[in-house]
Amino acid sequence: MEDFLNIAEQNLRRAKEIIAELGIEEAWKGVGGTANLVGSVRTGLLMSNLDIDFHVYSGDSRGESAEAQLQDGFAAMANIASRKGVQKIECYNFLGEEDRSFDWHLFYADTDERTWKIDIIHIMNDSAYKGKFERVADRIQAALTPEFKKSILKIKWDGMQRGVQVVGIEVYKAVIEDAVRTFDQFQAWKAEAACDRILQWEPGATV
Repeated sequence: MEDFLNIAEQNLRRAKEIIAELGIEEAWKGVGGTANLVGSVRTGLLMSNLDIDFHVYSGDSRGESAEAQLQDGFAAMANIASRKGVQKIECYNFLGEEDRSFDWHLFYADTDERTWKIDIIHIMNDSAYKGKFERVADRIQAALTPEFKKSILKIKWDGMQRGVQVVGIEVYKAVIEDAVRTFDQFQAWKAEAACDRILQWEPGATV
């Protein structure tokens, strides 16, 4: 197996271990809510960017009350914050924005001195974005072939090696729908593609 594929596999395995160590899903279940993986860990496309992404929700019994839902969020995050390795937690209020969310960013110090960032986005029950990114991740995963997966991971790896930050969803669209296979092809694609509505993209859907 090529080195970058080994690294991706090791990082994905470690991400799942960290999720278990922090008890993220259990913490939200404990307040009657749900924590759903999204992003590159859910799709299996994590490379070297040490990010873990969750979208979390309060139970239906909370209704649309932001105050009641935030009580759940603070209680769940207090549980997670007590776990070994948690260095810092930041929170941001986007309740007045389109996505209606309260965002938590947790920084976790691993035993190998690497720092992982865990984004825990609390989507309000009345948000139009509820469940959206879980659906997108599942559609991306369903569209993957071994060739697509290898190309996506290689583009991410080459971007990191060249000091270029790549956006995962852009790489996925370029590879899955537009026949891009290398980092140089991706850079050329990005220069020509209209990416202003990329967050609305789903495999097989018209953006």
